[in-house]
Amino acid sequence: PHHRSIRFSHRNVNGMSFWAPDSKQGGHEASIELEEVETMESGDSGTLVLKNRWMGDGKLVLTEVVTLRFHPLENREMLMDFDIEMTAAVEDVTFHDDKDGGVSIRVAGSMKVEDRKTKEGKGTIRNSKGLENAAAWGKRAEWCDYFGPDSTGKTVGVANFDHPGNLRYPTHWHARTYGLLTANRFGTGFFEAKDGAKKGDGDYTIRAGETLKLRHRFFFHHGDPDTAGVQKRFAEYAGEGQ
Repeated sequence: PHHRSIRFSHRNVNGMSFWAPDSKQGGHEASIELEEVETMESGDSGTLVLKNRWMGDGKLVLTEVVTLRFHPLENREMLMDFDIEMTAAVEDVTFHDDKDGGVSIRVAGSMKVEDRKTKEGKGTIRNSKGLENAAAWGKRAEWCDYFGPDSTGKTVGVANFDHPGNLRYPTHWHARTYGLLTANRFGTGFFEAKDGAKKGDGDYTIRAGETLKLRHRFFFHHGDPDTAGVQKRFAEYAGEGQ
């Protein structure tokens, strides 16, 4: 599988691919390893803090701290904050321009816009600009929502919010009709090629010892973005501290 659960990853980091688990792209071995569960707290909300190591060819490339905060809502809806801090360990770390990278989630098969094999599907992608499905791919937007029927036929969805304080806000969306929803701020050369962008325009380097912080919020909801009030939820998130 390309992805497991919800994660941040990228296909080309200093020439190594962390996009798929245990990749050996270009002769390099790359993996993201859990080092420590630093915090696990329950209550009216939940908090989970994970420390990860990005390893390339047996060497530490960067350290990553992932902070998850779960905020239950009425009617079994949920807000989940996904905050990451990435620190270049020893050398500069460059996220090279590529379409495959960012904060990703894959939806249930029943929610896909179009299955790759059967070419059938009942799901919908919609971003904050109102673009839908294939038209939303590669476009910048404050949020993007993937919604469709669950296994019982009831419409459910998940929206990913890009925080205004993030690098290159609003981010591009690597949103695929086959079920992938990724906020990717390192793919300018791919996503804006028709507008004159060149490969490499999306490169970003974290200098040795420095840290890049990114904030996202997932909104797991019933119904479509309009009935769920996705824009209102995003406005609340955008108004929180930088």
